[in-house]
Amino acid sequence: MSFHEDPEFGAKLKIPVNPEYDHDVDPEENPYVYWNPVSAVNDLIKLANAAIEVSQNISDWQGKKASLEVELRSVTREIEALERFLIRDSPLSTSESKTLKTVDAAVESRAVASGHYGTLEELRNKEASLKSRILVLKEKIDCGYNWNKTNERVSDNIKTALAFYKDERRRA
Repeated sequence: MSFHEDPEFGAKLKIPVNPEYDHDVDPEENPYVYWNPVSAVNDLIKLANAAIEVSQNISDWQGKKASLEVELRSVTREIEALERFLIRDSPLSTSESKTLKTVDAAVESRAVASGHYGTLEELRNKEASLKSRILVLKEKIDCGYNWNKTNERVSDNIKTALAFYKDERRRA
């Protein structure tokens, strides 16, 4: 299951914070451990592994999107060829070619008259289905990119905290 399909994916990666930690007390005197560098590194590794999974999903989605776009171009060409065939047999009148809606209606009436309406409708439905599937994949890809950007920011914050911790320990 990918991160996009798992609503708990982000919650599994959240870094736990001790709610009983008292921010007003000196960290040395605080009875609760606020920050553990080992768990922070483990969380950093979890985020890195999740980023790899998200990147793999993005790559898979881009491949699927590319193949759907190729199929969409093929279906669009078939529709255009059928429409040209229908118009070639009986050209449009001036009133039929005034707007795109009248052209579409004229093509449909010619398809019904010649017995090709079923084919035209099937191709148009297939085209609409492909467009919607491509749109869904685009949204998933965008979501994945946004997740990776957020992950990068969180990772940078953890690395900064680790650097401060290391510097404090070195000075102590």
